[in-house]
Amino acid sequence: MGISMIHQAIPGDGRLILLAKSDAQFGCELQFFSHLIMEKFYRPDRNLEEFEIKAQKEAEKAAITNPGIESRNLFLSKHMIYESLFYVLSGEIYFGEEIDSTASELAKAVFGAEIIHPAVRATQGFPIRYTPSEKVKTISELLVSISDEEIEARLQLGENPSEDKAWIHNVMVSYFENFDAIRKLVSEFRGFYTSLAKLKEAVLVILD
Repeated sequence: MGISMIHQAIPGDGRLILLAKSDAQFGCELQFFSHLIMEKFYRPDRNLEEFEIKAQKEAEKAAITNPGIESRNLFLSKHMIYESLFYVLSGEIYFGEEIDSTASELAKAVFGAEIIHPAVRATQGFPIRYTPSEKVKTISELLVSISDEEIEARLQLGENPSEDKAWIHNVMVSYFENFDAIRKLVSEFRGFYTSLAKLKEAVLVILD
């Protein structure tokens, strides 16, 4: 199976996260947040578990208080795509390090600021992470502050690049049709966080 990443907006009041911290089964259902709103997600021919009913109801409440929230998401289809995004934004290369409180703000932006709970995981077993609304605002401001010149400089291999830079550059060449696609992704990522900051919403980051 491939590993994709989804950034999904959720209400910024923290209610869903508090519920997930106290009920891991409910928390795991958050990976289906947008589907719970947009479609009849659970099979009609079986009895639903209590946590599934709760997830459905909470998602429906969120759709009422935050209209259109199910559509506020960003899908990164391959792991090298979000690792390339992190490099272009930060100039740093991600080698699978744990993202904790000491990680850079840009690492938290791409990979999520913190895990919800060790037992709250997506289908393939990766912990579901989230970024609270106040951190979304900080990240939005940081993303806006990164100049186009900085982005362009990181897209160029340059003379005598380090081994790591040559590797990530080759990754970008392999995974993107052209660098305009990376520029577009950066623009979409900035726009996503800027819009959520204005709405005071939080973000789920799901690897699956």
